[in-house]
Amino acid sequence: MNVEPVALNIRRLIFFHHRNQREAAQLLGVSEHTVSRWLTGRTRPDSQALMRIAELYAINPYRLGASPVEFAKDLADAERMEQAERRLDKSHRGKLWKPWRGKRLHESLK
Repeated sequence: MNVEPVALNIRRLIFFHHRNQREAAQLLGVSEHTVSRWLTGRTRPDSQALMRIAELYAINPYRLGASPVEFAKDLADAERMEQAERRLDKSHRGKLWKPWRGKRLHESLK
């Protein structure tokens, strides 16, 4: 059975964000059976559902129709960005980064 890219991409998106079908259905305001049909490719989400999915997972809705390989690369890039932001937040612990490292501001501009 050949599954549509949209179905594969939604499946990746849901499980990438550590959700199961039940949680995804609740967050999207649809039945678990509906999500199951989307993930297996039996039905395709309507435009409103695609917009809710895109909004929930903060992605461009047009990317849901991308090839599964390209979509996987997008997810990997997003994960790397989140990891970098977490490392940055952890290393700076909410403090403002100061490139002058203790120098007075006018000294760092020389």
